[in-house]
Amino acid sequence: MSTNDNTKTAAYENYPNNPLTQSGLSQTGVIAGTTPARIIETMWADKLIVDANLTGDAAGDLAVAVWPCANDGTPLNAPLAAVSSSGPTLIVGKVYFVGEYDVSAQDRVQVRCTNNDAAAQNLVCTCKVI
Repeated sequence: MSTNDNTKTAAYENYPNNPLTQSGLSQTGVIAGTTPARIIETMWADKLIVDANLTGDAAGDLAVAVWPCANDGTPLNAPLAAVSSSGPTLIVGKVYFVGEYDVSAQDRVQVRCTNNDAAAQNLVCTCKVI
């Protein structure tokens, strides 16, 4: 066994596009009333950080929910409550949301970002498991 077999490097853990620690949604023209969703693998993680923004005119234009999922990706029960969150907040034509969720008891979750605006909008949602 090499000395690096049991050691994760900082570059491995912190690489911005590492699919083991980060995932997300990025869509242009999300139709009004639609909810793009993404399954995030969270086993062996304690926290999920969701950072979302949507072009819009009011704080209510963006709704974010994190649902626990079955092995096949089917959402279960009710959405998880955020341990802490900020937003949705409107700042100069964009609605921002950041939330931290306890996923220590979940193997996977589904992150849903809903466009509640009357028009199609651009959405960016980054999810990071820690």
